[in-house]
Amino acid sequence: IKYDAELSDTDSDGASALDAAYRNHFAQGIRLLSDAGANFCVIGNDPRFLPDDVLVSNYQTRIDKVLMRAIHKGTTQEVEHALRLGADANAIENAEGRARYSALHLAIARCDAGKVNALLAAGADVHAVSGRGETSLDMLWWVGAKDLLGPAWQEIYKTLDAKGGRTLFSRRPEELTITDLRAYVPIGLDGKTTALHFLVRMGKTDFVMDAVARSKTGLTRADLLKRSDYYGGETLLEAFIASRRLSSLFTAAAWRDRLDEMLTLRPYIEADPRAKTQVDFDAAVRDIFRYQRDEISRRADEQASDIRLKPRPRKPRDPGSP
Repeated sequence: IKYDAELSDTDSDGASALDAAYRNHFAQGIRLLSDAGANFCVIGNDPRFLPDDVLVSNYQTRIDKVLMRAIHKGTTQEVEHALRLGADANAIENAEGRARYSALHLAIARCDAGKVNALLAAGADVHAVSGRGETSLDMLWWVGAKDLLGPAWQEIYKTLDAKGGRTLFSRRPEELTITDLRAYVPIGLDGKTTALHFLVRMGKTDFVMDAVARSKTGLTRADLLKRSDYYGGETLLEAFIASRRLSSLFTAAAWRDRLDEMLTLRPYIEADPRAKTQVDFDAAVRDIFRYQRDEISRRADEQASDIRLKPRPRKPRDPGSP
């Protein structure tokens, strides 16, 4: 083709190069010849070579399916090969019962940075949404517990963010606030659940507690007793119990000086055999008392500093005094 081969030449059967590529199921050859303007000579005319829609009229559908298989089970190289053969970087998965996810959505959900970058280089749209309304960045919620917030996750997040992807994650993960985490997870789960609940269930308790520690108010009783539709009516408190990280919850870092509010949860803890062994309420009370004393001392120091810095009023001088 590069050196102007005659594309209309035929063999003894009257078949053109494009006919021969079709007969031999040479997908790349079909694509190259078609792009160069080659035509069929016998296929479609000779009953022996009627198109079966495998590599001709249905080529795009077939090569897109190859791309989807490569994203699900293949390598980055196989994804790149399918794209070179003409697969659509914005192809949509049409499997029954699925939410019309794009190729990019599926690669992100697998936390595969190589495949994500290959699709983006081929023109995948970061703003496309699924049948459930998820954006590309929303799909980062779908990665497994092992990958969530890990190095590959962070790389994909930064790439999508730089290309204008927007969602809850438009705020950098390390800057997410307790208010952000109280919002519902922005993915199409079969039922609502807060980001707090989802992250605890995904084993990211340390991430949650870091956000709690950065907040001004910490967690509340309402937060912990809020139920998740997605997790069958489970409360956030029950999710912490199941995570076996309940001890990190009953500290001044979570409750600040709200001792009475924390103690209202004691009946829930004592009623659950799994929870009783995880919480030392006496230690939790001492921690909050220590926090209260430190806060009183800090405020007293601030007030003393304000008094020292405030200029003393000067008495007006009598007229004629030196």
